[in-house]
Amino acid sequence: MIFVKLEHKKYECFRQGLIKRVRRDFPDASFSVSVKVDSMEYILKIQFERKNRIYILQALRIDCDNSKKLITDNNLLLSLLNILIWQEISDI
Repeated sequence: MIFVKLEHKKYECFRQGLIKRVRRDFPDASFSVSVKVDSMEYILKIQFERKNRIYILQALRIDCDNSKKLITDNNLLLSLLNILIWQEISDI
């Protein structure tokens, strides 16, 4: 499990933006969020925690032919989480 810690203002902006944008898996404590990078789509499972931490629990890559692959590389997981954060709060 990988996490990113944000300053409080950015954390709240990111969290509120995602709550408005995505459907939450009840009663799950995590969110499933879609991120597009080039021609690939990734479904990220993220969770918000105390102290302004955002965890990425897992990611699933969906290729053009609709095949799916679980992402286990921590560097790629961290990069995807950073892309998602940047996309959501880039105008702060």
